Amino acid sequence: MDYVCCGSHLPLLFALSLKNQGKDISVVTFSEDIIKFCKSENINHIPLEYIMPSVSSINKVFTLKKMLDKIINQIDDGKENNFYITGQSKAIGSFYLAKELSKRGWNVYFTDSSWIQSKKYKNPWYKPIFIRGEILRTALKLFLGLDLKYFTGRGIPFFGIDEKIREKYNIKDYPLKLTHEELIIEVSKNTKSNYKKCENLILDQGSFGDILKPGTIKNMYENMIKIPVEYTFKKHPGSTAKDSLSDIAAIDLFKNYGEVPRYIPVELLFNNIEKSVISVFSAPLITASHFDHLKSISLIELVEFNDDSYKKKIKDNLVKKSNNKILFPTSFEELNSILKS
Repeated sequence: MDYVCCGSHLPLLFALSLKNQGKDISVVTFSEDIIKFCKSENINHIPLEYIMPSVSSINKVFTLKKMLDKIINQIDDGKENNFYITGQSKAIGSFYLAKELSKRGWNVYFTDSSWIQSKKYKNPWYKPIFIRGEILRTALKLFLGLDLKYFTGRGIPFFGIDEKIREKYNIKDYPLKLTHEELIIEVSKNTKSNYKKCENLILDQGSFGDILKPGTIKNMYENMIKIPVEYTFKKHPGSTAKDSLSDIAAIDLFKNYGEVPRYIPVELLFNNIEKSVISVFSAPLITASHFDHLKSISLIELVEFNDDSYKKKIKDNLVKKSNNKILFPTSFEELNSILKS
């Protein structure tokens, strides 16, 4: 059995790539969305309770250990068992499972699906966080046997493992034969979801923050839905009421349309879509552009950016990674023509 820790959709796609290779997989996750997906697709899975220790709740270290030890004791040992962790940061529970299963003689592998770069935390601006973090790091070392280091990403410090720590715990590198983008495309083309077919799928990207001018998303969607074609809407994973008010107002425009459950990775829907995939500049547009039967449509020219140089950077990336297969309508008349052709 191949056990894969999945905290998000990207590691889940890696697990499905193993499944497509004929391997017997079991997904290990605390994500409610991934648990729902596994149930809907009849995929073996081990649900974990989400427990995140902090300085103010050090006792959670013991609760976490108790839960994970119970999981380990419930899994049948076998020479053919493999365990995969799919990131080098934040996943304290995954690191503990990897360490303990390695001690039992399992093959434990690491494959990085993270954008995080290894960088030891050395920023005096975060000194208060560092002091609290050092207390927690010591507790994890004493009670879980995890000797973690600091990482930084977008200025926020957190725990992770580097090459030396992986070597210490006998965690082997699992080099991917494909790039992450190639893997996503391969899994997308070779995996079919049980979800029903739809004509045109609109992908929400969650909150845009201050990237776009206020109200521009709502205005764009108001004009778009005037085009009389069939739409189905998919909310961004993790979208909540904490997103900006303008984005929530835009989402509300689609409350009377069909909606894809957010727990389904969008990449697994492309075989179920008959005509087009539509978004502002979401990365799945790149994957969709590799499906011959689909039109991949970016609405980037129909919204207003606060920084046009940032817009150009995003568009250039979409053009490059799709081999110029993504369509960029510059008016609603052009969008109308594309959707109806």
